[in-house]
Amino acid sequence: MTDHFQDLIDGYLDGTLTAAEEAALTNWLQAAETNAERFAANVLLHDRLRALQAVRHPPRPAERPSSHKGKLLPWPAAITAAAASVALTALVAFCFFAGIESRPASAAVIRLEQLISVQNSMPGCTYRITVESQGPPQHQTRQPSAETSRPPKPPLNDAIVHTSAASFVLIRKTLAGLPFITGGDGQTSWAISPDGPVRFSHDLERFDHDLPGHEYDMPLASLAAGLGRLRTAYDLELEETASPHVTRLVATKRRGFRGPRRVEVISANSSGELESLRFFDMPYGSSRLNLRMDLVATRSFEPGFFSHPAHHEPDREVVEE
Repeated sequence: MTDHFQDLIDGYLDGTLTAAEEAALTNWLQAAETNAERFAANVLLHDRLRALQAVRHPPRPAERPSSHKGKLLPWPAAITAAAASVALTALVAFCFFAGIESRPASAAVIRLEQLISVQNSMPGCTYRITVESQGPPQHQTRQPSAETSRPPKPPLNDAIVHTSAASFVLIRKTLAGLPFITGGDGQTSWAISPDGPVRFSHDLERFDHDLPGHEYDMPLASLAAGLGRLRTAYDLELEETASPHVTRLVATKRRGFRGPRRVEVISANSSGELESLRFFDMPYGSSRLNLRMDLVATRSFEPGFFSHPAHHEPDREVVEE
């Protein structure tokens, strides 16, 4: 890791990053799993050292704790660089698996990076979508666009979404109970309505408007990318659950950012699998939804599964848009 990126991490911990520096740090975190691991270790070490400093040297009533960039507390002289590295690795592992309490925000950041890493390594997942509540349609203040002039979207409740990397297949049913399928395979995006031709496009965003969250660049096609957007636009915390086997990560949107008002992620402690996700105030067409996604299966998909020919009869008319 270069000194430049260490400076970015230090600036993040001190709350002094500019918008451009924050974007650079986000891009670096997304570039490699090892980057996220280094970032998580820095965050955890930062908090543990601050806690240790507070215990050993509590501030006097008239004093205010000062902020020091980078090094908040020097290592004891007896600890060599190699020993410090071993101690840090052990500390991170111990806090992950033994449940030592850290500042909630820092523990949540570490958990988020872990979940993103797990999602990036998974072959694929299938989720069922449940609409928990739906707000009234929003008033249109702009001229109708190509999207808003489309027919109403099929209901999202009880839809199935298959995802793998940036590929997806979303299966919904119309009010008449007929399947309406949209998808993308990384090369094309496509839509299969109950009647009429199959439509496809080399514009990968042509049909992702059917996925909730596309307005916020948080489509459900790529859960790792969606989780990555929680890094800078949301305040993170961990909440207790009734089960000792799962963790609930809660993300609350900060003012000035776009996105669902709140996101809740339930994940397995042992594997890091996303068992369920809840989105509050998520746009879907002209409506606002509170919706939940529950894991149905973790699986590898057959070659070609995310391309449109796998989901319609071979004699169906196909047109390119």
